[in-house]
Amino acid sequence: MKALAHKSIALPSLSARMAIRLLQVIPHARLDDLSETFIKLKVFATPVASSLTATQAIKKLSAPSELSHCEQRLQDNIDRLCDLFDLPDFSPDVLLLLVLNDQNNGIQQLLSMADGGFEQRTMEHTLCALLDIEASNLITLFAQLYELGFIDEPEPDSFTSNRLPDFIRLPLQEGNITDKSTVLAPLLTASAKPQFRLADFEHVNHSLMIEYFHNASLQHRKGISVMLYGESGTGKTEFARALATALGRNLYDVRATQINSSKGLLEFGHRHASDERLKYLHLVQDLLGTNHNAMLLIDECESLFEQADGRYTKERLQRFIECNNVPCIWITNHIQCLEPSYVRRFKLVMQVSPPPKSQLEAIVDKASKGLRLSRHFKQQWAGVENLTPAMINNACDVAKTVHHSHRQAEATVTEVAESTLHASGLLVTKSVYQGEMAFDKSLLNIKSNKSRIREIEYAVKNSMPIRVLLTGPPGTGKTAYAHALAQENDKPLIRISTSDVLSKYVGESEQQISALFQRACDEQAILLFDEVDSLLANRQQLHAHHEVQLVNELLAQLECNTQPVFAATNYADKLDHAVLRRFDIKLHCNYLTTQQSCVLFKRTLGMARLTQSEQRTLNTLAHLTPGDFAIVARHQRFNPSVNFRNQALSLLVDENHRKHRKPTIGFIAN
Repeated sequence: MKALAHKSIALPSLSARMAIRLLQVIPHARLDDLSETFIKLKVFATPVASSLTATQAIKKLSAPSELSHCEQRLQDNIDRLCDLFDLPDFSPDVLLLLVLNDQNNGIQQLLSMADGGFEQRTMEHTLCALLDIEASNLITLFAQLYELGFIDEPEPDSFTSNRLPDFIRLPLQEGNITDKSTVLAPLLTASAKPQFRLADFEHVNHSLMIEYFHNASLQHRKGISVMLYGESGTGKTEFARALATALGRNLYDVRATQINSSKGLLEFGHRHASDERLKYLHLVQDLLGTNHNAMLLIDECESLFEQADGRYTKERLQRFIECNNVPCIWITNHIQCLEPSYVRRFKLVMQVSPPPKSQLEAIVDKASKGLRLSRHFKQQWAGVENLTPAMINNACDVAKTVHHSHRQAEATVTEVAESTLHASGLLVTKSVYQGEMAFDKSLLNIKSNKSRIREIEYAVKNSMPIRVLLTGPPGTGKTAYAHALAQENDKPLIRISTSDVLSKYVGESEQQISALFQRACDEQAILLFDEVDSLLANRQQLHAHHEVQLVNELLAQLECNTQPVFAATNYADKLDHAVLRRFDIKLHCNYLTTQQSCVLFKRTLGMARLTQSEQRTLNTLAHLTPGDFAIVARHQRFNPSVNFRNQALSLLVDENHRKHRKPTIGFIAN
């Protein structure tokens, strides 16, 4: 419906009747020459006398006149609106006066005469006299109208500055109000259709959400309010839309502003966005009533809570959360902005964390349809740290818009996503673990019962707080084993070295240890302490108090961890004695067996069988590790020689000799 401009529109009969009533209650001392006011009323087609007194004006306006079709429609719509919202008997006169004040310059001038300037409560007294009611009843009505969003100033003395918002004014003057849905239609903004299904949010407990909303509705419960929180771009809004679709509900957005053709205006004429949103919520809740097919979405809701006690009371906001008739989903990126007294009033508070890599791959598949991205690229891109569904969608949208495809599209989506991450301070550029060769569990030479491996794998798969200590020479696969377990079970792995923890400030290292364990808990991640001997050194050999405190803190956190923890060291003898009992399983990774060395030699060089000479040489090398073969693989890349087979064996002999030097013959000085 096209908005009406705020200009003088006569409504002659209604204006004349209202003008008579105003002239009867405005003190005559304020009524001088009314001829100019009479002209502005536009009640008569012929000119009026050059000067008029109040008595003359009332007599001239009292001539009987029928209501026009437009006037009768306005009056009928006002009466129905008051009945629908159960407003007091005198409410139609107040709403009519609001319309006339907005549309007729003559009525505006009469009301300005009633406003006594420095005299207190003059407009309130004038309205009470006009309506023949007590001041308390008038104040109560204005509070109701303000709560509904029909006016933007709750005090009767501010009557002349009040304007009916378009969502009420237009149906009153141009529509045909029959029920609340007539008023509701222009207010509701249907939320966009979801781009994803609930199956794309396996990391969120959506089954609990579905059950709660379904059963609470069947039980006709009030106060169905759910809070979704998490980092920006993790898909909270998309999850809400997918949830509403799964429930078969119509989801409506609760927005703060609209864009006018000439300038930005707050919706419904309110000067404060938070006020408007809260009034909107109250109004729509009342309009929807017992409509069990509706659900409201309040996105970026933190501003509503920040304005409490400034623009409205906390109690008002809390009461709405606990007593709303229509189910509401509230969303925020900044849960820390909400006081605990608010958070506890939501029936369900659920975090929407970034999806795991496996789900991001599915999102990449869907978003990049038509871009011809390679499978390898999709897998790599989905593993980028801090990448969110929103960033994936935006990057793919840019590539599609500029008609890029395949390699060009891969470069575009990478640049767009990395630019967003960099601008957000989330771009991780530090090096990450990258094995030279694919990890093979059968090449681990572990001095332990094989059942221990099954226990570890079961615990990691089920996110159980197992603690595993991996010891043994460098290169035997300790770190690679932890990474392989994380990859197999699609779990993030947090690798911690000494530099990630130690700080020059006393007490800060302990705080960082605590934060790392908390992060692992929040992200359901595996913790890997590399070279843990530098952190868990024997306390008997430590001299500084803060060093002992660090060991104590790490041991205490190990006792209380909630996720799998792996610790690797090449120097088990340096560990604090209390460490061993903190770990459920101790695995010692030894050098490769002869058979394993032969298998790995053939695999690294891509050969089917060994010569007898190669076999004899490998049989003498008892101190080889997978790390040594990684060195061979790297050399092969650096020097792709046709005779590399001989060079490879020579490299392995050197590495073995370096780790197992024979003692020299000679005398030992006393």
